[in-house]
Amino acid sequence: MRNANRRIVLRARPEGIAGPEHFAEETTAIRSPGEGEVLLETLYVSVDPAMRVWISENPGYVQRIEPGETMRSSGIARVLDSKVPGLVAGDLVHARTGWQSHPTLPGEAVEKLPADMASPTDWLGVLGLTGLTAYFGMRDVGQVRPGETVLVSGAAGGVGQIAGQVARIEAARVVGIAGGAAKCAWLREELGFHAAIDSRPNPIWPPPWRGNARVAWTYSMTTSAARCWMPRWAICGCAPGW
Repeated sequence: MRNANRRIVLRARPEGIAGPEHFAEETTAIRSPGEGEVLLETLYVSVDPAMRVWISENPGYVQRIEPGETMRSSGIARVLDSKVPGLVAGDLVHARTGWQSHPTLPGEAVEKLPADMASPTDWLGVLGLTGLTAYFGMRDVGQVRPGETVLVSGAAGGVGQIAGQVARIEAARVVGIAGGAAKCAWLREELGFHAAIDSRPNPIWPPPWRGNARVAWTYSMTTSAARCWMPRWAICGCAPGW
């Protein structure tokens, strides 16, 4: 549809699991960029567990999304029209596009992607927020050391899978917790985790390794962290029911 910005808005705040009935599609006119702005064509948007928190009544750490507002998310987009020096039509950028097809954003909210580095979608994953969370969570917060054992729950998730690989690079022994035999096999065989625990038939709380003073335990849907005796915590997010 010409000159149309298609967007997904929050229709109603869900009480439990969010479904299609909580969202609506709207069409608005595309707005031409003013001075210092860019018009984008969204190519990819992120869908992250944290979004469920953003649409709740009290998300805590961020401003909640109100009914009628465009669903918030990061995205990869192509510049269609620019009034920003250094950005021209055809450039690929990373921005908080939201779930919409043609956002017009201020130039300072847009990050130009290098043309010769990685796939554009990597900037929503390993080179984006999930990768940064895992990297700094392990290196700066968890301060993982060679020879330590790191336990990562939600290990097959966006942050967990990277956190475990960062810990391996730091010469730690890495154990992942994931839901299902297929995910556990993937952690061991593809990502090189030293061991994996299937959380579905074997829910583990409290953890069985209280006597190990050198366990750094990260757990959650995005990745949270806890530890046992004399532990270091690197907490991010929370998994339902834990």
